[in-house]
Amino acid sequence: MSRLGPETHRMHKIDVILPIYNESAMIGSVFSRVSVFSQKHPEFHFIFVDDGSDDDTADQVESRLAAQDSPAIELVRSPMNLGKGNAIRRGIATSTAPLIGFTDGDLAYPLEDHMTPLLEGLSTSDVVIGSRSLDPRQQENIQFKRRLMGRLFNMIVRLFLGLPYRDTQAGLKGFRRPVAQRIVDLGRIENFAFDAEALYIATRSGCTISEIPARVSSRHSYIGSTMNLILDPIKMFASIIWIRVVHMGRRFSSVPHVDNDPPHEQAELEKPAGELHGSRDHAHAGR
Repeated sequence: MSRLGPETHRMHKIDVILPIYNESAMIGSVFSRVSVFSQKHPEFHFIFVDDGSDDDTADQVESRLAAQDSPAIELVRSPMNLGKGNAIRRGIATSTAPLIGFTDGDLAYPLEDHMTPLLEGLSTSDVVIGSRSLDPRQQENIQFKRRLMGRLFNMIVRLFLGLPYRDTQAGLKGFRRPVAQRIVDLGRIENFAFDAEALYIATRSGCTISEIPARVSSRHSYIGSTMNLILDPIKMFASIIWIRVVHMGRRFSSVPHVDNDPPHEQAELEKPAGELHGSRDHAHAGR
């Protein structure tokens, strides 16, 4: 794994991980949007994690970092493609902030609409997850096949993992650092089911979890999807069963609340409960 970016980070509240893989056609636009957003919002720091791309995705990010002053952006390169879960774990290992989030590397969820609610949610919850079902406009931008697959996957998750959330798979999540570390330590899933396993670990560890509305950008397209309505449900089912198997018999202790916030940021991050608007909170005791 190689890493390119500032040797010393600015004082920031949250590291946002952007897993990328073979995004050569759009990475220039993505980098520009991240750069503009980070200049306006210094509390955010972004970590691109290239998951062993076959094209020049990582090279493009590296050249842009070398050509311009981007202290809020860095790049981590994986030597091979190991999956979304591995990319996010690498990002967490690189992170230095007290709060850690991740979102889709193609910015399917616009930063301007989702980053601030994500950060605010972590002032009162251990975990914040984006839920497309909370935005009534969301279905406009999702193909029927994807809606069907999403509902099927969430039904399987509810049935076999006991998670009550209506959307476990939206690529928009945030964690307090001790929770993120717990997920890294106990997690075993590398594929698309990483999100479900992360929520399973957090729920069984007694973490408080909030949902915020998430909406896929109208400019984002799923054209060219390779979803298979026969094979993909089988893979989904197998992944969820594997989560149950690898954690069978495990006793989950509560995640300690460790205050890693810089003194001048504590007041902002310790807002009274109830100040999070437009979200739904769930507190679960470890089973």
